[in-house]
Amino acid sequence: MRSTVILACLWLHHGVLGEQTPANHCLLRCKDNHMREQDNEWSNDFTLPLLALLKQTGNETAAYLKAKEICDNNRLLESCLNLCSESVEIEIIRLGLRAWDRTCQSIEEVRSELPCWKKQGFVITQMCEGHTNRLRNSMEYFARNISMTSLPRVCSNFDEFSNCFISAFGKFCGRYSAQLTERMFEANKEAMFKMVRLRFR
Repeated sequence: MRSTVILACLWLHHGVLGEQTPANHCLLRCKDNHMREQDNEWSNDFTLPLLALLKQTGNETAAYLKAKEICDNNRLLESCLNLCSESVEIEIIRLGLRAWDRTCQSIEEVRSELPCWKKQGFVITQMCEGHTNRLRNSMEYFARNISMTSLPRVCSNFDEFSNCFISAFGKFCGRYSAQLTERMFEANKEAMFKMVRLRFR
């Protein structure tokens, strides 16, 4: 996934696996199969998933169909994970899927907004570029150091990042777009900090 929460998922996941714990081969098989199907989902892009898909495809219909495909493959991944033994790693991956759930649940509502998102996507991402870079840097620092002292900066940077995008979507695409993006960011934030609690429990 291109959203912030999946990057957090991957970083925290690697942090967990970096400890002396046995590899969960069932998890690795599920994730490898999923990544073969969804190679673009795990890229280093901090924009909203659908905005990134619009940039990638250049077409609203193609972005919509790709998002539907991702949602379907996420369901397949979750079904695969349900066959594995429970672990912290699997809980973290599931939280990443929960963040995508909000997008998948809203996909038909969002479809009508895609023409504006495509038209204004570059302007919106440029407006929030500084916030994006600060969030990326603070999350990378947190992932490398796994220190609770660096978490407040991640929190404040995430809030500034999401508020910038919500405001920009509202300015260029209207109140309904702002409401949709706000719901998506709320889901991302909830999942991301549940991952943090898992890591430090």
